[in-house]
Amino acid sequence: MKTLYDLIEEAAATGAGQSIRLPVVTNDHTFECFIVDANTSITAVVVDIEMSFDPPEINDATAKWYQLSQHTFTAGEITALKAAFVQLNIPAQRIRANLTTLTGIGAGDKVSVRYSPLYRGQP
Repeated sequence: MKTLYDLIEEAAATGAGQSIRLPVVTNDHTFECFIVDANTSITAVVVDIEMSFDPPEINDATAKWYQLSQHTFTAGEITALKAAFVQLNIPAQRIRANLTTLTGIGAGDKVSVRYSPLYRGQP
């Protein structure tokens, strides 16, 4: 059974979402991003996926974050209002998404990022 985590929910500005801590270190990761472009005005979206080695008692604001990957939406993905990408062979347990670029945002526009750990052999 696939577990889904909302890393960013309907953000209308750049910034990091709250981190999640997986029950075990996971090597493979899948991400889905969704756009609500109410005014067809969004022209650029960049999402960084970040990880931290800090223990849970260190809050997100003071934790040290390292970039796992970065996804820049193509024009086609912006038109389709979604993107999906995979990060393989990077062990991580504490993960967050950081919306680093959001250009052309208008009233009612939003970006969401969903995460699912990919366990080998999982259906």
